[in-house]
Amino acid sequence: MIIEVDGLIKGFSVDTKGLKVQQETYEYLVSRYGTPYSRKSLPVQNMMGARFESITARWKLPTGREISFEGVKNSIEKGEITVY
Repeated sequence: MIIEVDGLIKGFSVDTKGLKVQQETYEYLVSRYGTPYSRKSLPVQNMMGARFESITARWKLPTGREISFEGVKNSIEKGEITVY
């Protein structure tokens, strides 16, 4: 998804494969951008009732932009990284 304001691209988001790659994706983001300024583990549950933890984290970049990571979003098969 492209985030557009007044005809200018202000950010973008990309989907991840959710729970099965969340730890690997989070570790990559930490190795690339350092410790996030915000990190939480939130409980989520699938349709069968199994419970998991979803990582959410945010980084501030020197450029003033931010990166937001949601390990699980709307379904355990989907996560999201947003840069804005």
